[in-house]
Amino acid sequence: MNNCLRAVYFDDEVNVSGNWRDIWEETLGRISEKSDVVLTSKFDAEEIEKHKPHIVIVDNVVSEDIYHENVDVGANFIAKYKDKYPEIVFILFTQASFSIKTLGNIYPNPDILIPKTHILNEKYREKYIAPRIKQLLKRMPIENVHFSHADERRDQSISVDTIRVILEQCLFSATRYGKKLIDDVSLSVLHGGKSGASVYLANVSGIDQRKNVPCVFRLTAKQDIEEEVANYKQYAWLQMPHNSRVELLGEGYCGETGGALYAFALGRQGNATTLTKIISEKDEGSSAAVFEAICKRIFGLENIGWYESFPESDELPVGLYFSNRTEYAPEKDNRRYSSINRNYSNLSFENNFSIDSEKLVHSGQIYQVPRNLIDKWHGDRLKMCVCHGDLNTNNIITREKLTKISLIDFEYTGVDHIFKDYISLEVSARCYAHEFAEVTKLEDAIKYERERISKFKLVDTNKFSSNNPVDIIRREFLFNNPKLNQENIVFLYLLCLSFHLQKVLALSDWSQAQFSCLLGSFIATLEELSD
Repeated sequence: MNNCLRAVYFDDEVNVSGNWRDIWEETLGRISEKSDVVLTSKFDAEEIEKHKPHIVIVDNVVSEDIYHENVDVGANFIAKYKDKYPEIVFILFTQASFSIKTLGNIYPNPDILIPKTHILNEKYREKYIAPRIKQLLKRMPIENVHFSHADERRDQSISVDTIRVILEQCLFSATRYGKKLIDDVSLSVLHGGKSGASVYLANVSGIDQRKNVPCVFRLTAKQDIEEEVANYKQYAWLQMPHNSRVELLGEGYCGETGGALYAFALGRQGNATTLTKIISEKDEGSSAAVFEAICKRIFGLENIGWYESFPESDELPVGLYFSNRTEYAPEKDNRRYSSINRNYSNLSFENNFSIDSEKLVHSGQIYQVPRNLIDKWHGDRLKMCVCHGDLNTNNIITREKLTKISLIDFEYTGVDHIFKDYISLEVSARCYAHEFAEVTKLEDAIKYERERISKFKLVDTNKFSSNNPVDIIRREFLFNNPKLNQENIVFLYLLCLSFHLQKVLALSDWSQAQFSCLLGSFIATLEELSD
């Protein structure tokens, strides 16, 4: 039963435990409109997996071990499984004569210990047991979870029951609705992005019969959600203005799967859309003005305030950064070279191309790969600051044609080099901006990128007034970082860009135009760095 507060009651004497079950159902009825207590004599995790309960009640059966010593079966059962199911409230149900000594020798202990003599007292159930259990609960029932287009799910291996358990935790953190059940959560797949997470638009109904703002539900590995939530709390919650970020409503876990629920960015404000949609439309003057205004909103120190560089003592040598950073780890290079070669061969290009650990070859020209260029800047150090970490145009929500923004997806937020968000955004712009959509010839893409680099090398924001998104981003970077070493600023930027392009080019499902623009930028950048 999904539409009730569920409990599994473990007791070895099922035939005489029915009365206790009735009392527990009456007690839980004080917490939720509907409750169900399943009685079982099988002391194993199979019953927990089967019923996905909110509460586990365990009778403290006493038995003898091989040494004829008394063993508290219930207390040991809870100690064995409590850490595995942190979303469940574990109750030890015992005779009043139970010795507390056992609980001092095992860990973890139950959430609450209820003597059998005490639970017979109705006032005790009303004034202590029910309120205490309610205080300890980590989730409340959701009557129905459904998918508007189930066939579009990328996570078919994750059961609906698992997703329900996670959503119950997320919404429990976000609401205080007493005994009222959530009637329904409708999930619709949100497309866009190339991360491994499944992302849904979640519509929640049944809380006080009010119309609720839609939410965004991210579902992925437990470890990734834990890192994302930690990053959000450390770098976004208190450091970003509330009107420039989404609000984390709750998090939840079930086994090795985790989920996070966010308020939908600009949820009630109408015409909310991604920056991707705006720059993909062919309205050059208007979209360029919006794009530039959004860049100023994000990167201006007086706004979000992330990009103020740390002291020199926190700078990292170039070689050390690219050797130790997981994202660009040397052991990933060969796999990425293979993926880039495969992507190139799967598209309609005319000239020969190959890349390996020694070199990149295109149309008879040979270029060094990023890893082999590090020594040229071996003595240079990268300034560090707080960055979003994945600042692509899909992660910037805005109102159409306006400059109000909200950033989403904080999985990679943290300390990184000062170029990181600028290069992430310009790489994303190459993939989605309408200016790049018709550049299907690689030779044209290389030519355009050479021209952009020539303007960038002037290190003068007045020298390139282009409306192209990449030029806008680079102009904003120079404007916000006037104190950086001007001699090497462009080359360090391009070096970091080359590593990022190498990573992105290895992803799959690029169109001819997208891959041409990315690869054209990569080749032109390596050409400049190799000179």
